[in-house]
Amino acid sequence: MSVILFLVLIVFGCASEINNPEAIVDDGDNESNATEAVLVQSPEGSCVPQWKCASSTTRRFQESNCSFKAQEKCSVGCDFETNNCTTVQCDEGYFCESPDTRAFRDKYCAWMLQEPCAFGCKNGACLNETEAAILVDSDKTNTTAAAETPSDPYAGVEWLNAQEQVEVPVGNMTYLFSVRILEADRTKIKFGDATSDWLKEGDTVLFVGGQVTITLVEINFQPYEGGLKRIGYKISVN
Repeated sequence: MSVILFLVLIVFGCASEINNPEAIVDDGDNESNATEAVLVQSPEGSCVPQWKCASSTTRRFQESNCSFKAQEKCSVGCDFETNNCTTVQCDEGYFCESPDTRAFRDKYCAWMLQEPCAFGCKNGACLNETEAAILVDSDKTNTTAAAETPSDPYAGVEWLNAQEQVEVPVGNMTYLFSVRILEADRTKIKFGDATSDWLKEGDTVLFVGGQVTITLVEINFQPYEGGLKRIGYKISVN
């Protein structure tokens, strides 16, 4: 009877330990479990610390363990290629990305929805054959007009102030050229010992037996002290 009671007590005690979680104490096993829990996380150095665009208006900083912490708002936008906040904002709409391509540009200056233009692109729209022909004719007209633009009327013009004289070599001789009399709309000039008649803008006079030709281009006459007083002329020496 005593043996049976002893066996019952042993079985009851074992069952109590198995059903009691607090009775299981194994420091070595707990350390193993803790270590395994740490290994589930990404190890240090598995990611390069850097900012990354999280959306078109937000970027976040990625730590070396690949977790994201710091966050920054991009007022204009976030560039997914550089992961930097964009500082330049573009007008949205269709534009000519190239002379023969139409595309949509968003406010972050990114191009999309490219469309080839067989006859060229102008002002954000593809041209049709007729529009392209008109544009070519217009360009030809503009080119012709530019080619027909008159030359500078002052090209080759020299200037001589009143009370000033210049030396002009003619053959083996040197002559002094000066303004003899100057008025608002006419002048007399002196070349060597010879003086011309009254000359107006556009008039031409010959000196030294026709070897020297002087054309009066312009008269500047300001009738106050310190005012500009000069003539513009073209000269040729044969």
